[in-house]
Amino acid sequence: MKRDGMRRYLRFFGAKPEADVEDEISFHLEMRERELIALGMAPEAARDEARRRFGDRVRLQARMQQLERDRSRAAARRATWHTLQGDIAFVLRTLVRQPLFTISVILTLGLSIGVNASIFSAVNAYLLKPFPVRNADRLAAVQIIDRKSGMIENVSYPMYRAVKGLGTIYEDAVAWIGIEAAMRTQRDPERGFLIGGSDNYFSSLGVQAAVGRVYTPDDAHSRAPVIVLTDAYWARTFDRDPAAIGKTIFVNESPFTVIGVLSPEFKGTQPLILPDAVIPVESATPIDADTPRQLESMDFNAFRILAYLAPGVPLARSRQALDRLTNDLAPQNPEAFADKRFVTEMEIRTRPEYAISRLTPWIAGVFFGMVGLALLVACANVANLLLVRATVRRSEIAIRSAIGATPARVVRLLLTESILLSVASLVVAYVLARICTGWLNSLPLAVDVPISFGLELDGRV
Repeated sequence: MKRDGMRRYLRFFGAKPEADVEDEISFHLEMRERELIALGMAPEAARDEARRRFGDRVRLQARMQQLERDRSRAAARRATWHTLQGDIAFVLRTLVRQPLFTISVILTLGLSIGVNASIFSAVNAYLLKPFPVRNADRLAAVQIIDRKSGMIENVSYPMYRAVKGLGTIYEDAVAWIGIEAAMRTQRDPERGFLIGGSDNYFSSLGVQAAVGRVYTPDDAHSRAPVIVLTDAYWARTFDRDPAAIGKTIFVNESPFTVIGVLSPEFKGTQPLILPDAVIPVESATPIDADTPRQLESMDFNAFRILAYLAPGVPLARSRQALDRLTNDLAPQNPEAFADKRFVTEMEIRTRPEYAISRLTPWIAGVFFGMVGLALLVACANVANLLLVRATVRRSEIAIRSAIGATPARVVRLLLTESILLSVASLVVAYVLARICTGWLNSLPLAVDVPISFGLELDGRV
């Protein structure tokens, strides 16, 4: 019994709970054995009977040890949390008493991180973020290039059909054209921008409607006057009312029936432009009477192409196939292919515009490097402020050490202060980044089409 008492006292100095459990089991068996001996049993028989009645000692011992360990861990977590609460309260009181230091650190870090997040949102949108369609990693842009000037140009619809016909190279392909038109519901007409997509525009990209449905190849082939709204136009014109499905929108005074609304994630395939709606290009005849002729003209270069590389087909092989296609089509269409040829690049490397896409990584790198350097300078300034503050607090730290605080305890207190300052800085940075990206997305530009930079503060940013 004296040993058991000593064991309990030693628990305060780090004795293991396994030893405590072993002592408790041994004590229980010993008391049961004495009880049986007092009833007249022989010592050996009493010991065996006590063990039999006790049951599976190993299993019970393991279970009790696990419970004891869990209780010890819970007690340690409670003690740690209590200490952390005390540290947080102390740090907050200290920072409030020194507002100049606190505001300087928070604003220095917050402004730097916010600007970096804003710039990185552009890097993310144009260089990193996958296009919100199926199999975006196999999506390639196809256009033509003028051999003399090096200018990238759009393609014609017959060129699109020819590219789509390369079945061993491309699994599928879509084409679209931008259409400016007057749009109205029951209000006054307003200038709108639509996308006229190929018959497989939605089915090939794997894009579904958030409300209603998207148009199908059958709708396109029958030239049905149907229209699919973007989320932005739906919110602006119908206040996100689901009853908009089935209503009529007049495009250049031609009626189109609303059949669906796209999700906010999909903003069309026209770079930098936020369209109001998507219609089948075959259904654009009421808007523009020249549409049938344009769809058959090899010289009407107003379309863009996105094509899916077949599984296992490298981009280099698709370039070779496009070169052969150029050689096949050029003799029959000398004007359309005068000093021109097909070019292709993975979609993610053609943002925001194929014609300037080679400069995009360099421009992004310069700006991101500049703001990154500014963040580095800001961190150095904050580090200097914290070092000066630590020097001033030398006497406080000496007193803490004198009354028993370990070096780890002092470091944890200083880290708590740094983390709280960082969290406050991140709040400022988030607010600033939201303001900056919102301002850039809504920046009014002197152009005839609705421009959208597509900057978002997603999880990657």
